[in-house]
Amino acid sequence: MASTWVLCAKEIRRRLKTRFPATKFSVTSEYMSYSSVVRIKWEYGPSESEVHNTTNEYCRGVFNLNNDDSYVYTNRRDDIPQVDYITCDRIEYFN
Repeated sequence: MASTWVLCAKEIRRRLKTRFPATKFSVTSEYMSYSSVVRIKWEYGPSESEVHNTTNEYCRGVFNLNNDDSYVYTNRRDDIPQVDYITCDRIEYFN
């Protein structure tokens, strides 16, 4: 069985392809230091905020810098795979 972060990346990739069919996305996932992360990169097309708004339900929470630098679970769901962090980077040149 695939890990949660791998399943999450697959689901995000599917969602992005449906929402932005003309844009090529790189969606990768990893687990490091007790945290799971999905990294999204693309060139042209939607803004970072559009991609973030499309994928934010797949993130369990946020890093709270005002409260002892702790991670706060604000969006835990059992019906979809989720990760601790999602990064969205629109880049100028994508190979």
